[in-house]
Amino acid sequence: MKYSEHIEKSAQMLEQELGISRLRAENMIRGYLRRLPDNLDTIKSSLKMPETLRKELITLKKDCANLRLLLIFEAAQAFETAIASGHKYTIPLHFENLKSAIGFYI
Repeated sequence: MKYSEHIEKSAQMLEQELGISRLRAENMIRGYLRRLPDNLDTIKSSLKMPETLRKELITLKKDCANLRLLLIFEAAQAFETAIASGHKYTIPLHFENLKSAIGFYI
């Protein structure tokens, strides 16, 4: 996993908000990011099942909010909102945006 200013910023927020050490925060974030490609595969396999996809995105949003992975959170939120609004034609675009947001961290 490459160095990322985004990881450092997220770890700094966790350190300030939760009072945990920066090293512990970075380890928590990196551990989650190692599992994220599997989550992305699950999301990809759910692209044709809107309700399943929406549930996966809600979980992703929760996890990313807790770890202050804000770029991923925002992409997942926009994706989930589009699905909830019935904008199914935008699913491929939102999936690519989500992959791009994840790319900033891994």
